Amino acid sequence: MRIADIKKQNLELKKQNAELKKELDMAEGQLKAFESLIAQKDARISELAKQQTELSTAILSQSMELKNAYKKLEKREGFFSRLW
Repeated sequence: MRIADIKKQNLELKKQNAELKKELDMAEGQLKAFESLIAQKDARISELAKQQTELSTAILSQSMELKNAYKKLEKREGFFSRLW
């Protein structure tokens, strides 16, 4: 091979390398954006799980309060029915 051919091939390889570097940089940017999106979704899922736990606790508490109130009401009805 002649020196001119080697220089031409070297120049072509440098161009290809530059193009590949651009593609790699773009892919890395997309990967970082995707990772950030996943982190945001994970945080949202955690927040929703926390809210679900809080709502479940509140529902259970209200259910117990209603159950107790119903028991008291039944006792009162029993008391009043005996008076009649």
